[in-house]
Amino acid sequence: MHWPFGVSIRAKSLSNRGAAGDSVTRTASTVFWLWIGYQTVKGIITTTVVWLPLLYYLLS
Repeated sequence: MHWPFGVSIRAKSLSNRGAAGDSVTRTASTVFWLWIGYQTVKGIITTTVVWLPLLYYLLS
């Protein structure tokens, strides 16, 4: 498949990654779950420190 501006993507080369691709997949999976954990903690802290006090102030 040919994309504009001279960019080409080969589906076969993406699916046939071999041993090095497995390592990249594991690393990407680990980084993804670390990012999910970080966003969860950040959301809990933001809710606790910012939104709950603001809501309490506005409703009282």
